[in-house]
Amino acid sequence: MPLLKDDVRLVLGQIAIASLDAPGNLERVLAVCEQAAGEGADLVLFPELANLGQVPPYDPTFAARYADAAEPVPGPFTDAVAAAARRHGFHVVVGVAERHPDAGDRVFNTAMVMAPSGEIVGVQRKLHLAHGSERDYFARGSDIVVVPTALGVLAAQICYDLYFPEVARAAALRGAEILCGIANITDRPEWPDRLVHLASVRAYENMQHVAIVNRVGADHGRPFGGESVVAVPPGIVVARGPRAEEAVVHATLHAKTLQEERANRPVFEDRRPEVYGL
Repeated sequence: MPLLKDDVRLVLGQIAIASLDAPGNLERVLAVCEQAAGEGADLVLFPELANLGQVPPYDPTFAARYADAAEPVPGPFTDAVAAAARRHGFHVVVGVAERHPDAGDRVFNTAMVMAPSGEIVGVQRKLHLAHGSERDYFARGSDIVVVPTALGVLAAQICYDLYFPEVARAAALRGAEILCGIANITDRPEWPDRLVHLASVRAYENMQHVAIVNRVGADHGRPFGGESVVAVPPGIVVARGPRAEEAVVHATLHAKTLQEERANRPVFEDRRPEVYGL
């Protein structure tokens, strides 16, 4: 299925996020929404856990505070972001710590996909929890979600999920044309261009548009690196954010690029699943 919109104007909100400060983090998100609206955005992405920030090594007192601060969906944070999407007439993908009965005494690390109507049209819960403290705070999701929209078919992936090619390929085989990655990835100056390489490879493997937005700032002594990126088929980087500072990153995704590159490199038709042994 080709993109339904010829030119998708994309904005990545590479913002700092403060621990347990949902009102302050919401202000940052809404400020980027205002700027994106002035620039005619169609799709705006915000990082993982944009409402409450990341978690420290396991601390039962902090875990209780974090779970208490997490919101059900819909809730005040997502309601406000959805209202901004409706007011400005664009799609939004934003990461939240989600309180949900299926998570037990933990919470879900969730990506919300919102339509210009303000409706939540996709809920992707993080599938792969990183080694360390994440596994003490969060419950695992169990579904790969693709979302048909007026822009085309979107799929959201959350940080560590991006490291697994199976997830991106499964979404692409279900029709995903724009992969929206949201992340909290540590600042690693000795390892430059890792997000660029990741986005490029995913765009090449699946002949799809790939955007990864990463946060900046620090939580619990852990700094985050920014360097948000957009890549298009066949793996060409078209936009990059700076390292370790807030920024608004812009790109335009073209339907023609997707159509031509998928015709030139028919990676789905040429697959041979019968020999992969999966």
